Amino acid sequence: MRIKDLLSEEQLDELSFMGSQCTKDCSGHRAGYKWSLDRGGVENPASPSQSFINGSNIGARQMQHNKASRTQGGGKIKGYQSQTQQAIKKREQRQAARQAALAAQQQQHNQAQSKVNQGVHGSPED
Repeated sequence: MRIKDLLSEEQLDELSFMGSQCTKDCSGHRAGYKWSLDRGGVENPASPSQSFINGSNIGARQMQHNKASRTQGGGKIKGYQSQTQQAIKKREQRQAARQAALAAQQQQHNQAQSKVNQGVHGSPED
């Protein structure tokens, strides 16, 4: 069954995807939109389908709008980190904590290795 069989002419005229007019069921727009978001906001793909291109352009605009309107978060949009002072400070604190933990692990390892070496190369008790 075709979409034209289910909807009246008025309803067909009202079909749109995020403000862009669709000629059928908007599947091309949806596919292009998803394709664009999956690739980080790519627009104008090499596609013979104008509805796919329209959908990808909508996805790209949406992605740019989301990036521009974000003031915090980082990581929620692939490849984007918040640049607020608070976010930068938190990242620096986490990095310092990771480095301290690694230094403590290295020190424990060195101490254990030293004990092993002393046992092998220690002075004889006889």
